Amino acid sequence: MNFVSLGRTLAAITAIAGVTLGAGCVAGPTRMSAACGIAIDASGSGGKEKGFNADQEIDRNVVGFLADKKCKHVAYAAITKVSEAGYCTQATADIDPDVSGGGVDWKAWQNKKREEARDDVKKLLACARKDPRSRGGSDVLGALKVLQKSRPAPKQPYHVLVISDFINTGPEGSINKVDLTTVEKRAAFIKSLETQGRVPHLPATEVTTAGFGLLYPGDGAKFADFEAFWNELLVTHAKCTDLHAVGAA
Repeated sequence: MNFVSLGRTLAAITAIAGVTLGAGCVAGPTRMSAACGIAIDASGSGGKEKGFNADQEIDRNVVGFLADKKCKHVAYAAITKVSEAGYCTQATADIDPDVSGGGVDWKAWQNKKREEARDDVKKLLACARKDPRSRGGSDVLGALKVLQKSRPAPKQPYHVLVISDFINTGPEGSINKVDLTTVEKRAAFIKSLETQGRVPHLPATEVTTAGFGLLYPGDGAKFADFEAFWNELLVTHAKCTDLHAVGAA
């Protein structure tokens, strides 16, 4: 064999080896791993006629949120008059479970499970709306405490979607009746909430909102105070890493 033929033979062997190695390194399916939670506002403000349509917000946001955050496990909480009482509950779901056998279209399978999770949120909302014990309030803080207790590990990053206008109406009354106009007044109110054990503990938690402040009465300055209150409460005191609206992150 001359040197030219030898060179061609070695080149062919190298090319075949490259194809073989490449075939052996084909990436497997992208699996989900994040811990997530969803709180849904079942109070009267979430009705279609009020301007904040909870049903519509579920359809708009749940599937995309679960995909964007790569959620594997998702916990649920209903925002009601007595959120922590849990009259209506939905079990934590695994939305990327293992499947035996081959030939699985993982993207289609994962999206199907996300759609099932969206339907779980709708079931929880329907239950809470029908239960007379749940009506007459909107305890956002209580629902966040439910999700706090549902997270799999306190130090693991946690992604929470809250579908609500955030007009908290719990045991302390309505936030609409609280003076939030200065840092000092907001701090005093938060201190009173902490004294009552009402502030959740959510380190390493990113909170995404849908409907935030939509029905809050008042002008731009009042809304700025309302927004500042929730940032101070959740980021500074509850230790969340971030609070932002859908699409703002």
